[in-house]
Amino acid sequence: MVHEIATGGTRDAARSPPRLTWGARRRPHDPIVQTQCGALGSVRQDAPMMHEPKPGDRATAGGDPDSIRARELTSKDSASVAAGPFVGRRAQLRDDLERRILAAAEETFAMNGFGGSSVAVIAAAAGISKQNLLYYYPNKIDLYRTVLDDVLEDWLGCMIDFAATSSRPEEAISRYIEAKLEFSRRRPQGSRVFALEIIGGARNYGNELKSKIVPALRADIATLERLLGSRDDDRINAEHLFFIIWASTQSYADFSAQMELILDRKPLAAQDFEAARSTLTRLVLNSLGLPSPMTGARVETRSAPEGD
Repeated sequence: MVHEIATGGTRDAARSPPRLTWGARRRPHDPIVQTQCGALGSVRQDAPMMHEPKPGDRATAGGDPDSIRARELTSKDSASVAAGPFVGRRAQLRDDLERRILAAAEETFAMNGFGGSSVAVIAAAAGISKQNLLYYYPNKIDLYRTVLDDVLEDWLGCMIDFAATSSRPEEAISRYIEAKLEFSRRRPQGSRVFALEIIGGARNYGNELKSKIVPALRADIATLERLLGSRDDDRINAEHLFFIIWASTQSYADFSAQMELILDRKPLAAQDFEAARSTLTRLVLNSLGLPSPMTGARVETRSAPEGD
């Protein structure tokens, strides 16, 4: 029987699929669509527009046209903006600006970590002034946690999908591995921000990680036990099986530079991710005594010839 996880608390909300809500933030690179892992991006609607314009604002904004236009739209009399097209354009400008900020922050934190990044550098990368960025995010830690919130929501989508599956175990595990690799291919910068936070001891985001990941992992272990049924799998520890899958798939984002150096190509190609998916899937299914989802035959690994 697969072992149950022995640590951490429970939090049912963490297992609930993410919903499109007012106040939720859209991930910086994606439109509002269902992602590979099942998480949803969403538009943040609760934040007001930029601050009311004051004398000299054009100068302090550094001439950024989007920020200037956003403030000019906000300064209109509320009665004159109640109609549709203008309000829609204002919301679009606001959303585009916030998406740029989060994309720039994700890339900067991935390169430099939390301690090596500054609000001024992130603002410059987003093409706006530091003053405008601080209107949306009052300090660096708030911006950092927003980026990690978005990355973790995306990352947890795969776990939520696995917990809810009713497929055959070999199919569910194969899809889980494929989704984790797709996350690394699609969002390597976000994966690196996550990894750097963990490597640093999770000092800035530890409570959030524990409260969200532990319940999701427990749900996935329960699903794995249900799918496997009464198998003699005492040799496999479920927690460590998932740890190995996470480490293997995330290395294709966090340590891609090492692989690119050895394989002599940059970036990693589609065939590299396909080879990783096939190899890891075979290893995991074979360790569990499960057949290949494509052939129905048990996955076998080649043994070394006798005498080697």
